[in-house]
Amino acid sequence: NTTTAYNHGRLSEIIDPEIARFVKGIRYSAILDTRTTEVCRFLDGKVFKPSDPNLEALLPPNHFSCRSIIVPIVAGEAVDEDEFITPEQVGRARGLADVKFLTQTSAAWKAYSERGDE
Repeated sequence: NTTTAYNHGRLSEIIDPEIARFVKGIRYSAILDTRTTEVCRFLDGKVFKPSDPNLEALLPPNHFSCRSIIVPIVAGEAVDEDEFITPEQVGRARGLADVKFLTQTSAAWKAYSERGDE
C-alpha cells in the first residue's frame, strides 16, 4: 500500500499542469538485486512519455512487495528516443506483471490526457 500511495502521489505531482510542462519523460526505476522480479528488471530504465496512459497501467507496484518507483525526467536532462517504451514492450511488461496490480485509468489521468498539450 505504501508503494501504491507513493507512486500515485508522485504521478499526481508530475502531471500537475504547473509541473507537467517541464517534464520530458517519466523513468521506471527498480531496485536491482536478487529479489528483483522479472517485470521490474524488464521495466527498469524504460521511459514513458508523460501523456502515455500505459504509464498509469504499469505504475509500480506491479507485484507483491514491489520496491520500484517512477522518476521524472525534467527539462535540461538528456533522454534518448530509444529509451522510450514501445507498444511491444508495454505488452511484454503487462504479461510479466501480476494482473491484480495492473491499474485502470483514473479520472485524473483521463482529464490530463484529454488536455492534449504535449
